[in-house]
Amino acid sequence: MLLLLLLSQTGIEEYFPLNVGNKWVYQVYVPVLEPHFSFDSMVVVDRKAFKGEEFYKVLWGGRTYWFSYHNNELRVYPSSDSLRGNIPFDTSDYDVWLKLPLESGNVFSYMKENKYKIVCRVSTEKNLYTAGGEFKNCIRVSTMMGDMWFVKGIGVIKMKMCPFDMEIVRWNISD
Repeated sequence: MLLLLLLSQTGIEEYFPLNVGNKWVYQVYVPVLEPHFSFDSMVVVDRKAFKGEEFYKVLWGGRTYWFSYHNNELRVYPSSDSLRGNIPFDTSDYDVWLKLPLESGNVFSYMKENKYKIVCRVSTEKNLYTAGGEFKNCIRVSTMMGDMWFVKGIGVIKMKMCPFDMEIVRWNISD
């Protein structure tokens, strides 16, 4: 019960810290075609104000994404200009990775491209083991597309999404 109380009082930014310079390195497993492991990184490289909101530029998997904390949500926007990574002028195209309250059993949803309803379920896990070690008090967000696990102070530690799985190997988070 105390764990649920602590989780519900935590800000969304504590579960995905977006300071410029933060970096996460993941081991990626792609089981389709020729199964193999590779490594990928996610790096916060810039922060800009746009339409009265702070956006964080994140390079990941050879692409540019913009993240924001909006109304107790962690939103992820694909860049419409992957080469230069401009802020998306169409801020209606986004995914929600997290939404408060982060309590086990909580369900939230959002509209994708103003056409598709994406339903997300929140659960908690006491311990989770990844290539980067053991993590305690994890938040799991499940959708029909897969699952993501977050840890306070670090961010995404694991993803199982079709067609890949990824686990954190190391990270560098600044204050």
